[in-house]
Amino acid sequence: MGKQFDRVMESRKELTNFLIKEMEKGELPWHKDWKVCSRPYNPLTKTVYQGGNRIRLMLAARMNGFKDPRWMTFKQAADKNWKIKKGSKGILCEKWIYGKMQEVEDPETHEKKMEFIPYANPTVNSFWLFNGEQIEGIQELDIRKPLPKTAQLELADRFVKSSVCPVIEEEMGSECYYTKLFDEIHLPSRNQFESAESFLSSAIHEMGHSTGHPSRLNRDMSGEFGSDKYSREELVAELSAVYVQADLGIDLGDHIENHAAYLQYWIKNLKENPNILFQVSKDASKASEFLMNKYEQYLNKEKVQQQTQEIHETEENTVENIQNGETEKMKKDYVVTYVNDGISQIMIVQAKDRDQAEDYFLDQRKDSTVLGVSEDHVGYLEHGNPRGVPVMEVPDEWHKEPEEEKNHDDDFEM
Repeated sequence: MGKQFDRVMESRKELTNFLIKEMEKGELPWHKDWKVCSRPYNPLTKTVYQGGNRIRLMLAARMNGFKDPRWMTFKQAADKNWKIKKGSKGILCEKWIYGKMQEVEDPETHEKKMEFIPYANPTVNSFWLFNGEQIEGIQELDIRKPLPKTAQLELADRFVKSSVCPVIEEEMGSECYYTKLFDEIHLPSRNQFESAESFLSSAIHEMGHSTGHPSRLNRDMSGEFGSDKYSREELVAELSAVYVQADLGIDLGDHIENHAAYLQYWIKNLKENPNILFQVSKDASKASEFLMNKYEQYLNKEKVQQQTQEIHETEENTVENIQNGETEKMKKDYVVTYVNDGISQIMIVQAKDRDQAEDYFLDQRKDSTVLGVSEDHVGYLEHGNPRGVPVMEVPDEWHKEPEEEKNHDDDFEM
């Protein structure tokens, strides 16, 4: 296959052997101090490394004790006038090439267009990355303060709500599982867990499984409990949960209860085929990316709903303020003619229509009787129409005009 392929495979084997040794200690290494470097990224290109390279850089950070999640090439560092520390060893990463864009001609129309032509056998290129701790001159790492635990739990709870399949809490439930048949996640009610962290960690793990549904990433989930396929899918869900927590910037702690049973399967499979780790990491990366995209969509939808609600509340408040006489929006002057203690009076009221003007007036002067409401107040105020006269002398034009009788023939269309 060539030197590049051999170099990549040898690197995979070295990293897998390191992981096996960690697992043989009876621990899941990504639940220790991996989380600080479990989201490796390039600070210059803003690339977040995914797939097999993500697990590569996580393992390399663990092997070398790096706490800095930043990685870049020698050239990128040199272009910034930064220097690689003497004796530093880069970490080999891989880039697979599955085909190329090529101009093809339609045999019928003779129209030429670019199409992706897959290779019969993919090729691989390799490149080397150096950690931020190996680079002199790089800016000091901007370490963000971790979210308070309450904020982490609220964020994780919102993430669970973004699930594309139902998350069902069973009051009498005792197991956590995802069923592909019904496309549902089942969990015991959260008050049965030791902590909120444990509940949310379990939920995110099962959300990782749900990405394998045929309508989503369509993974092979046919393995029976205890089989190699089953343990492989468990590792996909476990790593996807680790990636999601790192991407969200939260730490919900451990999930898997029976480490020993899974570790035996994983150690066995890794020893037989070191490539499985990178295949699983690729699937886990796709799963976490799928979940994060759905989470972003959920946040956008939630934002739109919140904005819509705010608009509705603003509209309701505007109407309420009009009724309370606290705003000038959508209001005009209306003249209310009324009688109080047998004496006729006029009052200017601001409202959006006659009915609202009358309602507002009666709310303010409950002991008065309204004679009429008019928009034409010029005649009352500028032409000397009488005010403060006895009721018997009130002009006819001050009284409400009788409503015209409705012609019900208009209700029917010919």
